Amino acid sequence: ARAASEAAEREAFEELGKEFAALTLAAIEAGHSLRRHLRDDEAMLGQIRETLGDDLAAPILEFYATRATLADLGEEPVVRIQQLPVTADVSFMEMPEDIQVVFVADAEAWASVEPQLASASLLALDTEWWDSGQGPALLQVAIGDERGGCAACFLLDTLRAPGLFAPALLRLARRTDVQILGWSFGEDQKRLQELFCMHAGHGSCRDGPESPPKMCVLDLQPVCCRLLNRTSALVSLGSACAQVLGRPLDKAQQCSDWRRRPLSEEQATYAALDAVALLMLRAELSRRGLLPTRPGAGRPLLAAGGPMLN
Repeated sequence: ARAASEAAEREAFEELGKEFAALTLAAIEAGHSLRRHLRDDEAMLGQIRETLGDDLAAPILEFYATRATLADLGEEPVVRIQQLPVTADVSFMEMPEDIQVVFVADAEAWASVEPQLASASLLALDTEWWDSGQGPALLQVAIGDERGGCAACFLLDTLRAPGLFAPALLRLARRTDVQILGWSFGEDQKRLQELFCMHAGHGSCRDGPESPPKMCVLDLQPVCCRLLNRTSALVSLGSACAQVLGRPLDKAQQCSDWRRRPLSEEQATYAALDAVALLMLRAELSRRGLLPTRPGAGRPLLAAGGPMLN
């Protein structure tokens, strides 16, 4: 009787697994993403495979082996090529020793950082977040130097002190004398809009006269897509760094818990490199004549952000 019961349970699980796989495959083919909260598509795929097993998860795994659809951000679904697994002997990009990385979480520290932000003509921005609708958990700001490199990188604790940073960031969004770099900036833009709405006196994030201004950003993703001849697929920041700068970014911390305080050393390095790498990419793209060499020259390719692939 026990054997018969176990067999019935296995059969029922297989039927549920097949139904789940079919519905999931239909959803991603329709343009939806598996991403939920701190887990991106790849993390969710790993959980699906662990739960269902290789056989039941096969249709989903096979789909993602060649293509994946990005989250529905109001755009037509965009197809990307899945990156090959990173092997253990890959040499990842490291933070240059001469770049200072500073975690900013209180008014005293911010008092020395804000003037640097206000006078900068070249910045790179990135955010880390834990759930939509809550604003960024962390904002990384890398300040460019006179040569187009990086003078310093600041990690702003927008989770614990959002009201401290929101007014200055709102002023930054209104500036026209600064070039701000980003990468696949659509979700970052949304998190900043949430920050402004909740902590800078804007009551609604809906588009209209009451909505806060959007960061005017030079998005480097489409530039790198053209450079790498990606006409039907988006390139990730890690892949762009590997192909343009010679070393990929280590993305192991991407889906870590960004509510954690203090951040781990690995989280802080990962977050800072996401912003610093944009200045490095800009310098190389400028050297190849694909971007203006003067900070602030040339208006943004993308103001509001587009499909997400970090």
